[in-house]
Amino acid sequence: MKSILLTVVMLVVISISVEAQVDLNSSNIKRSTGKVKYLKTEQDATIFEVPYPQSQVEKGLKDLAQSKGVKVKEKNGFYEARNIKIMKLGGKEFDAYYKLEKTGKETCKVYMIVAEPGQDITVNNAVLPTTDASGSNADEVAGVAAGTALIAASVAPSLNAQDYNINKKQYEEELKKSENKVKDLDNEKKQLEKRKSDLEKDIEKNNNERQKAQADLDQQRIKMNQFLEKGPVEPVKAN
Repeated sequence: MKSILLTVVMLVVISISVEAQVDLNSSNIKRSTGKVKYLKTEQDATIFEVPYPQSQVEKGLKDLAQSKGVKVKEKNGFYEARNIKIMKLGGKEFDAYYKLEKTGKETCKVYMIVAEPGQDITVNNAVLPTTDASGSNADEVAGVAAGTALIAASVAPSLNAQDYNINKKQYEEELKKSENKVKDLDNEKKQLEKRKSDLEKDIEKNNNERQKAQADLDQQRIKMNQFLEKGPVEPVKAN
């Protein structure tokens, strides 16, 4: 029975590893294996080099865990996501420990440890998919290896999707700003055109009134000149 379970799990690991390698070659998130310190112990870890800000990645990983119904807690300098259920392994659960390291303004690293649920990794180190699974705990090793591969394989797509949504929202906001700007300018144009129309009417009214005023002025000048031409009335001389 154990040999059958081990064979099934290892087939899952091989399948995931092949898929992950294909994805890895085209992904902007680099993944490798290495070591990380956890409570003064050296642990095998999956390491991700991520081209996104640390705060963004931190939220993305929390969202990824929550999407699987798991709450993330911070403890001992690591984030802990316990009892992550992997449906491809028949609902088997794993604990994940990870820490983030800022490597630049827009980049960071993620160190992730995957272990059996409730396992004290300071006593029994967690294992990676590359660990030899020929010992007496072969089923456990293979199981954690498969869990590690599946969890690790979900990190890059999740973080890339998060970054896509963030950028999409920013583009939508910028598009909305541009649309509102054009709308405001259109409204302003209508107001200016109305003011222009009103001004043109006022100018036309002013011109008409001025023409009447000018005609009246001309008449008054004519009358004035006629009056001046007559001169004062000469007194009648007595005989």
